[in-house]
Amino acid sequence: MLGTHAGRRGARRVYVPRSANVLQKLLRAHFEGFAALYDRLYARRYGRFRLQRITDAVTEFLRCGDYHFGVARLKCSNPSCGCETFRPFSCKSFYLCPSCSQKRTLLFAEFLAENLLLRLPHRVLTFTVPKLLRPYFRHDRTLFAELMQLIHRMIADFQSAAAGRPITGAAVLAYQSAGDFSRFHPHVHGIVLEGGFDRQGRFCHIPFGNLQHMAEVFRRRVIALFLQRKFIDRSRAASMLGWHHSGFSVDSSVGLYASDQKAMERLAQYMARPPISLSKVVLEERGGKVLFHTRYNPYFGENLKLFAVTDFIAELTAHI
Repeated sequence: MLGTHAGRRGARRVYVPRSANVLQKLLRAHFEGFAALYDRLYARRYGRFRLQRITDAVTEFLRCGDYHFGVARLKCSNPSCGCETFRPFSCKSFYLCPSCSQKRTLLFAEFLAENLLLRLPHRVLTFTVPKLLRPYFRHDRTLFAELMQLIHRMIADFQSAAAGRPITGAAVLAYQSAGDFSRFHPHVHGIVLEGGFDRQGRFCHIPFGNLQHMAEVFRRRVIALFLQRKFIDRSRAASMLGWHHSGFSVDSSVGLYASDQKAMERLAQYMARPPISLSKVVLEERGGKVLFHTRYNPYFGENLKLFAVTDFIAELTAHI
């Protein structure tokens, strides 16, 4: 960045290198050790043949915002001004670089709120799958696209059935791979129009109520998808259909009013948020540990988690 020498007449602007953030410091110091251990300790759980992709993303992230790796020269378009500045290139390592991921999140939310979402009632739906199926998403990322297509068709079927005639609805779906403590927890968020338009262009308002039936249909369709993909056999499918606590859920606790554009933007940011916040991470250099601080989680019974540094890198890079 540019600074000035204070206390001097005609102060001269000088370059002051931007300090690395905690995640960049952590990866510079420990990524080489993590890479050496990956095939032996982490490949089976986090995915074989991923190390090169992870290495490429980390390499770009370590250059993010560093003036040594190129800059863009920006000059004021006003001829009477002539001011100019330089900005370093960003890495665009989404799901790893918190800064680039956050910029992407903000642009996504702004586009939704200002250009895409109608000024009509919406509902935020969250779809989760049981632990047994989550590792498949870690090893086959195409499943996220198939899951979202399945959800979109299911919502359309429910709304047309509720309206008693074919209607055209709308939904914005985004998958999240991260849960608390950056653990791999695949789920889908959706901002869904509460209703749809019939063939005459009339809007039919269909509020979301009790979604237990939708959750059951969601369970059956996901199990059918996994059976079709041959990830599970018929015996496993029958067993999952008999579970009393299925692990499948559809949450619809958050509604959006047509006039509340700021709320729409906040919720759009939430559904596409980065997997990690720098403010939650503390690197303990001497012990080679990472302290992760988040809100209290009743499932884990804690709001702090201590990771070995290579274990933390493994969890974080699983989202790339």
